[in-house]
Formats: sequence, structure tokens, C-alpha cells
Amino acid sequence: MRLVNLIPDDVLRRRLQRRALSRVARGLGLWILVLAAGVGWVGDREHGRREMVADLESHVRALDARIAQLDSLRKERMRLAATLAGMQRLESNRPVTSAVSLLSARLPARLRLEALTIEPLVPGNAGDAVYFAAGPSPSGTACRVSMSGTAASADDVASLLRALQESQAFQRVQLTRVGQQGSEASSDLAFELRCER
Repeated sequence: MRLVNLIPDDVLRRRLQRRALSRVARGLGLWILVLAAGVGWVGDREHGRREMVADLESHVRALDARIAQLDSLRKERMRLAATLAGMQRLESNRPVTSAVSLLSARLPARLRLEALTIEPLVPGNAGDAVYFAAGPSPSGTACRVSMSGTAASADDVASLLRALQESQAFQRVQLTRVGQQGSEASSDLAFELRCER
């Protein structure tokens, strides 16, 4: 049996061309969809990177502001340290007031200071035991500070001695006398001590 083609050749050729063109159009459409999806994915990724860069830039600006604030605080600290050093130099050049201000910060609450003597230490005879303080003294030379007073208990006297010994301002702290004050009815202790500044 022989097959007969009833469709004219030019119609058949156009139909085959249309089918080929439609396959090509579908392939191109599929490629366009794939490219669009790729471009969208790359765009989303790029957008995420831009957001991340914008976040990092805002963090950097915040850190720059914090650094500027810390720099200003550091400068203020240096200014205050210079001012304090100047005040301490002025204070150390005033023998009586500097010794009194140093002592007043260390006096226990129940201790009364009744006498304070500040005298310069000058080299004496060979038999004299005269020492110069290790640190700078108030008037440029070493001084001996003698004090006497009363305390409610021996613990208060011990607190004063300990505070003077632990300070950098006083050396060679010695308790020279301690005992009951006046009558037996009084529970206060009279004390005398001396140190060098």
C-alpha cells in the first residue's frame, strides 16, 4: 500500500517552519525565564550586599563618633591631671596647710588633735639623729611633724599610726607617748607622736 500526501509541499514546508519557529520561540522563552530568574537572584543578592554595606557604614560612623568622644575624654583627663599636678605642687609648697590637709584626711573620727608642730630638719651635731625625708618636703627641706591629742581608744591611735605609715607623705612615724589622760575617771588616752615629711 502506498501513502499519498494530500497536503501540498509548500503548505507542508510552512507548517514545518512554523513548528521549528515555535520550538525556537519556546526555547528562547525558557532561556529568557532562566536569565530573568538569574538576574533576579543576582539582584536580590546585590541588594542584600548593599544593605549589609549600608549597615556597616552606619556602624563605622557610630564607632567614629565614639572614638571622637573617647578622644575628647582622654584630652579632658590629661587636662585634669595637669591641673591636679599643679594643685599638688602648690599644696606641697605650703608646709603647714599641706601637712594639716594631709593629716585631716587620716584622722579617725573619735580622735582629737590638740597640738601640731612643724619644724625643719637641719643637720645637727654628729650625735644628733637627724634624717632627711626620701620624698619632696613641703618647703623644699625635710620637716619633723610632732602632734599630740586625745583618743577614745587605743584602736583610734593605732588607726592614725597605720594611716600615716601607709601614706607616701609621712616617713618614720613613731609613737612617743601614750597613756591615760589626767584623772582615772576619764577613759580618753593622751598620745604624742612624731614623723617626718
